[in-house]
Amino acid sequence: MKNLWFKITIVVVVVLALAGAAGGWYYSLTRYSDGYCAVFLSNSQVYFGKVAINGWKELKITDVYYLQVNTGSQVATSDSLNSETDISTAGVSLNKLGNELHGPKDEMIINRNHILFIERLKSDSKVVQAIESFQK
Repeated sequence: MKNLWFKITIVVVVVLALAGAAGGWYYSLTRYSDGYCAVFLSNSQVYFGKVAINGWKELKITDVYYLQVNTGSQVATSDSLNSETDISTAGVSLNKLGNELHGPKDEMIINRNHILFIERLKSDSKVVQAIESFQK
């Protein structure tokens, strides 16, 4: 009888620990749902957009933008944001996902194992201002 209570106690502790971990992970992602975020990936890419949960192992980004360094030999295209929304004097422009040759939809599903960290962007950040300017 004593052995049975010990096993039940162990099972309850494990279930509560798993539920707490899942709840903490869920909460950590839902706090990014208001406004734009920067998502830094393990392959050194950074994407900007609206972050949402997409199951336990994935993150969904919509209204996706990314930075592109414009070298002197590159020709500006109409698919990138205009020069008024360049966010740096170093020739960095913000591009909208969806205008690429392969024609992706304006959303990304990312395995959370490839996410290094997520930052919420302030409404007065240069990236958010460039996005809002593009949308007008």
